[in-house]
Amino acid sequence: MNGFKTVNMETTVSFTEKKSVFIGTARIVSTPDEAKERLAEIKNAYSDATHNCWAYITGINGGVRMFSDDGEPSGTAGAPICNVLEKRGLTNILVVITRYFGGIKLGAGGLVRAYSACTAQLIEACGEKEYCIGSCGVFHTSYQNRQLLERLLLEKSATITNREYGDNVSITASFAGEWDVMYPYLKERIYDDLEGEYLGVAYIDIGE
Repeated sequence: MNGFKTVNMETTVSFTEKKSVFIGTARIVSTPDEAKERLAEIKNAYSDATHNCWAYITGINGGVRMFSDDGEPSGTAGAPICNVLEKRGLTNILVVITRYFGGIKLGAGGLVRAYSACTAQLIEACGEKEYCIGSCGVFHTSYQNRQLLERLLLEKSATITNREYGDNVSITASFAGEWDVMYPYLKERIYDDLEGEYLGVAYIDIGE
């Protein structure tokens, strides 16, 4: 079962080093485009800061990794942030460390330690969560077979996220595994009184 680890929640922490204030912000993202959008929002919120240094990792295997020092000396901010995320095995995450300069220079080593420490504190505050890759789809059946459909879905540990009632019943659910396995399984057991539509990939929380 393919899986990945990201943060449990989005949050912000602050860290002070020699009068410079570092503010760490974490966001859960699934694509580089989403990371860029969230990054723009954060930079806008802290537009008066001295630096907004950042790193993001996306993709199930962490295949896309980008970072920026945003004016800090090369290699002292973006790379250390990214290194903390890599060592934790995290993906689908954006971290922005905002710095308000306090008037005392930290030096290259001090900057690396400060950005690394703020990132580590941020991840501890967020917590971590394990997910697997699953599927999401909507199933249409008659009112007569609604309870049977829901029972079969729950037996497969699916999560029902929506129900709609019209000429028939439409149930949206997400589940671990492939659509091409789940859909035939359900269709066979509901005696062809079932139609379905694959909605896309779902990230399934597999807990601690």
